[in-house]
Amino acid sequence: MSTCSRDTVVIPKTYTEYTCDDGTTSVVLKDVMQPSPDNAEILEFATWLGMDTNEHQLLWIAEEGLKTPLPQFWKPCKVVESNEVYYFNFQTGESIWDHPLDEKFKALYRRENKKRLDGRPFKKAPDDETYEFIHGHPPKKDEQKKEDKGEKGSPPEQETAGYSDSENTDIQNKGESEASAAKLDSKDTDTTLGDTKGLHIPKAGATFTRDGYTSVIMEKYTGIIEDTEIIDHARWLGIDPDTDKQLMWIAEACLEAPLPPCWRPCKVVDSDEVYYFNFQTGESIWDHPLDEKFKALFHRENKKRLDGRPFKKAPDDETYEFIHGHPPKKEKKKKDKGEKGSLPEPLTKA
Repeated sequence: MSTCSRDTVVIPKTYTEYTCDDGTTSVVLKDVMQPSPDNAEILEFATWLGMDTNEHQLLWIAEEGLKTPLPQFWKPCKVVESNEVYYFNFQTGESIWDHPLDEKFKALYRRENKKRLDGRPFKKAPDDETYEFIHGHPPKKDEQKKEDKGEKGSPPEQETAGYSDSENTDIQNKGESEASAAKLDSKDTDTTLGDTKGLHIPKAGATFTRDGYTSVIMEKYTGIIEDTEIIDHARWLGIDPDTDKQLMWIAEACLEAPLPPCWRPCKVVDSDEVYYFNFQTGESIWDHPLDEKFKALFHRENKKRLDGRPFKKAPDDETYEFIHGHPPKKEKKKKDKGEKGSLPEPLTKA
């Protein structure tokens, strides 16, 4: 197919029309990923990938192919004049008829099927290795389970916004230096994010709209962190789980670290893309706000280790201050008069 040139990466909104250099007009479609494909869809796609539908142990590959979102900058598009559907990369200008990841899933099937036919162990379910085979990088983690937020262009622009919970609530734009402050009742405001200096932040589950995209504020993950999650996140931070075992505590500390004040994990409703938004500054980013700090902490301690100098083998007050920019708050010591609410013991007469 032909290509469209783009000097900057501008991705039109869903159902927006655009004109390519060859004069044809196309409309941007919604991603066709299927979170819960049925058996008929899986079998049909398995045949397209070259599978024998009796190869039940490998049908998970077809299911994953249907559930996987498009890679970064790719969008499904339809030619207005002919209704032909194709895929377009808004960064490179490349356009193709088939899904950009179809060849990857075909190759994954051929690899695992050859192992099966040779009598060798083969994959019977998706894992981190198959994810990296398809996407070219290991999975990342989001705030809830630090899982990959998906390949994307850029987070929604943070200029003006409207929030809604049970009903729509307007946001007042405060300019470039200050993010929008939500005009919400106290019952709709999250007060668990630390010192927000009177800033009203909607609770998890509330939705808001920015630059034409609707997002929902996500719950903060408070579950148990599995060892596999620590290993995956260690790789994301640049830590080798095999050679850097004494520094694996950094990956675990990163997963356990709360978001800084005013930051919340958010999800774009149309695409399920997860990003992080600062309700005080208006900044939005794909990766956890503290990831770069923990990467820097690893590089610092690893350099000490390689130089033969003493290095941290566990988190302490100094590493806390390195990450958060301030020392940890200490609990106030209880006064000698006893805990609040209790009376001194009465004296007995001699």
